[in-house]
Amino acid sequence: SSGTRHIVYWAGFIILFLAALQFYFRATWIRKTFSNVASQTKDLRGITVKWTPEDFPDDLNILSAYPTALCSAACLIAAVFYFIMALGGGSYVSCCTGRELNFLRYADWLFTTPLLLVAAIQFGLRLPELKAKLRRLEEYSINNNNAVCFLVVLDILMILAGFVGANTCGGLKWTFWGFAFICFVSILGFLFWNLRNAE
Repeated sequence: SSGTRHIVYWAGFIILFLAALQFYFRATWIRKTFSNVASQTKDLRGITVKWTPEDFPDDLNILSAYPTALCSAACLIAAVFYFIMALGGGSYVSCCTGRELNFLRYADWLFTTPLLLVAAIQFGLRLPELKAKLRRLEEYSINNNNAVCFLVVLDILMILAGFVGANTCGGLKWTFWGFAFICFVSILGFLFWNLRNAE
């Protein structure tokens, strides 16, 4: 019912807003901790050695602040869309099915899912050699920028195809949904294969 849907939207807004705050504070803590420790020095057999980024474990690595910040941005954007939907914005009745739909959900996904894709790839990056963190990250960025762009394009096409399919009458809608499903499987396949090989 419409009342239940609005309750879900309000609950989604609250949860996503709190999640955005949690990710934001986590990213800020990582950056602050990294900066504080990186400014310190350590004594090794009478020789003063300054900390370098390569010396940090993954949980204190400044690199992990980037995908955490992306998650915060994605949650905040989604919270804004859910707030608008909770106020009744974006709703319309499909001329094909007669069901109430909301185009803001698709607009939300267009913004948030590319951010989450990039964050997932960054979180999944494995850097087993502590002293090779920055070198491996540079190689990863150079070799995978095109792949990341391709994934984002696939994601956008998947969402657009799903939206068109939801508003298309007759059997043609299955063509759009089938195309969206192919894009979805391709994204999952890339993430599974490449992140597994990165371990």
